[in-house]
Order: sequence, then structure tokens, then C-alpha cells
Amino acid sequence: MQRAKKILAITSTNGKLGFAAFEDSLLADYGVKTVYRGGTTDVFSANFDRIVLRLIADKNPEIVVIEVDADPRSKKAAGLKALLALTRRMVAKGKIELQEYSRKQVRKSLSGTENCPRREVARIVAERYPELKSCFKRNQKWGDRYYQHLFEAVAAGMTYLQYRDGNS
Repeated sequence: MQRAKKILAITSTNGKLGFAAFEDSLLADYGVKTVYRGGTTDVFSANFDRIVLRLIADKNPEIVVIEVDADPRSKKAAGLKALLALTRRMVAKGKIELQEYSRKQVRKSLSGTENCPRREVARIVAERYPELKSCFKRNQKWGDRYYQHLFEAVAAGMTYLQYRDGNS
């Protein structure tokens, strides 16, 4: 019997890091981490690296999936740049495999259209993984914004699984 592949999907914007850990297509763990900014880019990057390294150590993935969605020149992309740099260093050491998908690829793989709204992505993810329905049925704006990072990470992982299984 073949051993299940461990997959860690991560998204990052605005100082929030959404993650989803899969064992093959089973959603094993998920959450949102808030990265302390500390006033400078160096402090932010150090805190970000610490969180990502801890996630990788805890989840021990063979594959890391990242949704690459931000303009690399924007301030919002600081977390994404740090995530990509850190992950690429680990890939260079031969520890993990990296898969990158654009936001459009993720949305198209889930809904069939690149212009699918975030709320629709969250609905599709919550239908596939019923344990996330409590995060989806929020009526507060802050709840939607906070949990959106989680839904985007799970969606990135689902995209990897679809491409891997040839269902795209």
C-alpha cells in the first residue's frame, strides 16, 4: 500500500498566513496565523520565517503549494516574497517540492472561471470539506476577511490535487 503524500498549502497577504495540511486528499489540519509586523521589514521577515519553518517542521510536508497572487512590488507582497524565498531555499536543499499557482489558476480549477469571487471559492471549499462550514457561515466582515486566508490555502491545495490527479 502506498504511503499518503503530505502536502502543505500556504497563502499570505496583509500579515496573515493561511495554511492547510493534507495527507493525500484528506484535510488533516488548517488555520490562520497572524504575523507580528514589528515596525520593520526585517522584523516581519524574521517572524514570518519563524512561523513558516515551524509549520514545515510540524507538518513535515513533501510538497509545499503556494498561491502566488500579489504584485511583487506592492507592500502587501512582503509576506509572499518572504514565503517564496524561504521555500525556495528549502527546495534548493532538496528537502521539499514546491508548486506555485496563480490566483486565477486556483479559481479556474475550482469553479471553471478565473473571475470567481472569493466568497464563491469559500463556498466551494466548504462544500468539499464540511468541517470548514462553521468558518464559512460568518456574518461579520472581519470573520470573512480573517477566514478567507484559510479558504484560499485549502483552495490552493485542492488545485494541486486536481492537477496531480489529472482532473483539470
